[in-house]
Amino acid sequence: EMRLQTNKIMDLEGDLHRDIKNNGFALHYQPIVSLGSKNILRMEALVRWIHPTKGLIPPGDFIPQAEQTGLILKIGEFVLHRACMDCKKWQKEGFPNLGVAINFSPLQFHHANLPALIRDVLNATHLGPEFLEVEITEGVAMKNIEFTINTLRKLKSMKVMVSIDDFGT
Repeated sequence: EMRLQTNKIMDLEGDLHRDIKNNGFALHYQPIVSLGSKNILRMEALVRWIHPTKGLIPPGDFIPQAEQTGLILKIGEFVLHRACMDCKKWQKEGFPNLGVAINFSPLQFHHANLPALIRDVLNATHLGPEFLEVEITEGVAMKNIEFTINTLRKLKSMKVMVSIDDFGT
């Protein structure tokens, strides 16, 4: 039983490596709507893994393994770049005030180069920083508080929005 579980984890990790290189991930979007105006304010980017033989794999089945192996950093770069590109495209297509929200995992948020990565992606995609919302969980915010405060200050100085997702859980 233990060997089967180990093989399953190793297969998953190998498949993740392969599909990161082969663009096996896609983004789906969920609208964030103002209850008052009923306008769509932002689109939340949700990463999905489209496995070549297993089909659509839910995030709960691969995000923990990606986080544990560090592969979440590559997946996160893809999500950030694609979501910013898509948002800029929507703005050009007639939705000039539409923004995008992206969930960041603990490993992503606590990576030392996150503010620089965000700045580089915003520059490359020509998306204004006020149209990007970084979503972190309460647990991420409370982990390594000095580092978190420093990162939040950098994001604020860049005019990137930050929100706490899953508050109270």
